[in-house]
Amino acid sequence: MRCWACSRGRGRPRALALALHPDKAAAPLPAEAAASLFAAIKEAHGTLADPVARRRYDLQYAWLVDVLRASV
Repeated sequence: MRCWACSRGRGRPRALALALHPDKAAAPLPAEAAASLFAAIKEAHGTLADPVARRRYDLQYAWLVDVLRASV
């Protein structure tokens, strides 16, 4: 089972990861910043792609979703 974010618009996360990859980042972005952002994207993708980790993440932040929905 794939996560919704991974199955919708597959090219967007890939394009972002490529843009921030330390070896492929544009000149205006320092290599250290690109490496840090790339690592964060890689970790987020790993969490969203793994059903167990995704469920754990969803349960951890369920209260925040409820608060945000109630404030709208």
